[in-house]
Amino acid sequence: QGRGLARTGTQRPTRMTAPMLVLSLHACATAPPLLTRRHPGGVLEVRLNRPSKLNALSSEMVDGLREAVVAAREEGASGLLLTASGERAFCAGGDIRQVAAMPPQQRRDFLRREYSLMIELFALRDSMPVVALADGLIFGAGAGLFMAAETRIASAPSSLAMPECALGIVPDVGATDYLRSCVEGGIGQWASLTGGRFSSDAMAAGGLCTHVCGADETERQPGQRSLPSTSDAAEAVQATYSSLVDCSSAAELRDTIDSCGAAATAPMAAATRAAAGGYEAAAASLVFARETLDSASALQRLPARLCDAAEAAEAKGDLGLASWARDTRAALSRASPAALLVALECLQLPLPEEPLARRAAALGAELAANQALGCRDEFAEGVACAVGERKGQPPRWEHASVMEAEGDPAVQRLIDAVRRAPPLDLELESADERRSAAGRSLEC
Repeated sequence: QGRGLARTGTQRPTRMTAPMLVLSLHACATAPPLLTRRHPGGVLEVRLNRPSKLNALSSEMVDGLREAVVAAREEGASGLLLTASGERAFCAGGDIRQVAAMPPQQRRDFLRREYSLMIELFALRDSMPVVALADGLIFGAGAGLFMAAETRIASAPSSLAMPECALGIVPDVGATDYLRSCVEGGIGQWASLTGGRFSSDAMAAGGLCTHVCGADETERQPGQRSLPSTSDAAEAVQATYSSLVDCSSAAELRDTIDSCGAAATAPMAAATRAAAGGYEAAAASLVFARETLDSASALQRLPARLCDAAEAAEAKGDLGLASWARDTRAALSRASPAALLVALECLQLPLPEEPLARRAAALGAELAANQALGCRDEFAEGVACAVGERKGQPPRWEHASVMEAEGDPAVQRLIDAVRRAPPLDLELESADERRSAAGRSLEC
């Protein structure tokens, strides 16, 4: 019989403190960025271990994670569990400082390996339970890791966002699939283009997470279930972790997950309302609906529509909606016009129905987009204004507007490449082949 995912004890536990084994690739004198442990019952745990960097994914972490996926498959693990050190972030994205410092070809290689990790994790779900336990920020590449898992557990304080357009690239690592397949009503396009943040309530309501760990009974969305909670969020995370790693087989791990029940998906209006800060659901759905926001001219008109929405809401005394519309307009103004245009194209592409093929097609289009955008000067500009020497300053983008970007032949060639991009290949290498490939990538 399965055990509940949030067993609690009388003594306050430290968070995920079991001894970990280090992947041989990362053996070094300092704290390794990636830790792995095979628990007695067969669950293979892989922990992101850069808490001071918000567990940002570096090149060597990507290679280590791919090696862990191979190990789980070849060694017959009963399940794969993704966790992270620290309380601030599961993973705040890729290490954009490291990527921006790479030569262009090395950047392109990094993106291919990172995206390959995402499809390999997604495919592993057919062989064993793949579980992600997140506490804190789930941004960018971290959201890709989280969404590649079949069971996605978020602590109540967690939040998910894809802020790539403000860096001069498009939402990636599968976002143009899962922000459409999980979240409807225009809210996926809102999140993709503005970097809008989903709370754990909104994640559960829209299907971005399957469980909420430590949710307050009084703060849940109608119809939403969560894991049993304690009075302390850290205790709830630790209790959930202990229940997962104590499982002795894949069947018991599945039973443990099933025994608590999934977070019920609320009506999409509730997900939209939660994602938009509790304001009028129709606003984001209407303004960002795929049927109306489907071209460069519609994207160009979007700031004016948001300004009109803010004024109309103020006239009705709805200050919350007015504030949301203005904040959304400000977020759009910080994004690269070229990135917005290419992101909209990625979001409008038809995708297959079968889940693995769908994710592979999205990743293929995202790879074509970001291998080009990530090697433009705009990416360096976005990184400098996000985390670099000009942090907090508005980026100086190449194009003054979306329409100017649409008229750029280089942007049009990129859009054509995105439309023709093949699905990302699933390359199931052996452990020896993967270690050899990882060694070559580190020598680039």
